[in-house]
Amino acid sequence: MWHNTQGLSDVAFLSNVIVLFHPVISRFARNLKLLTIDCLILTETDGRRWGYSDILGMELWWDGGTLRFRDRASSDFLLTPEESQEALLATEARAYTERAARDIAEERANSERAARLEAETRLAQMQAELRRLRGGE
Repeated sequence: MWHNTQGLSDVAFLSNVIVLFHPVISRFARNLKLLTIDCLILTETDGRRWGYSDILGMELWWDGGTLRFRDRASSDFLLTPEESQEALLATEARAYTERAARDIAEERANSERAARLEAETRLAQMQAELRRLRGGE
């Protein structure tokens, strides 16, 4: 629930924000299904709203209809669930591509090794045939 504080349009107090199953806060509320957060909310000149939560130890930003969490120490926004999923899929795709490239390189190395062994075997046979033709030198 939003409350204006002392009639100021650019400052509000956010109370009883319910955050359900959000992966960012799951480490703070492992066994809870919801978490209530109280924090002072400020409005930036561009319309974005934000505040700091002592409970979470991070900033909460309302930006473009999305609740974002920002780590003050690094100034980085934590990934949204959608961004986390995209990052996971991209990581899995990279891992698959790298694994496929390694498999191809390994297969190529095995083929080259087999070809080299076959060539060495053929060379030994030819040398033996040459010795036999020369009369057993």
